[in-house]
Amino acid sequence: DVAPHAGALPPVLLGRGTGDTWYTAEKAARDLQVLGAAGARVTEVVFEGGHEWDASFVARAGAFLGETLGQRQHRER
Repeated sequence: DVAPHAGALPPVLLGRGTGDTWYTAEKAARDLQVLGAAGARVTEVVFEGGHEWDASFVARAGAFLGETLGQRQHRER
């Protein structure tokens, strides 16, 4: 759905739990391929768990946002 616009997206954080029965490794791989081929900058994080954010993903999401916002602020100067 977003592939035609992926090149214009900000950096994308894609996370999934190893035990997620809805967002499977196959779905994630397909999304990574489609987004990457369309020019999106994607970071994947795989964590122990299911279809929820665990503490390690929350920490990684915070770091990702800090890195992404820091890069954006640096470019705007």
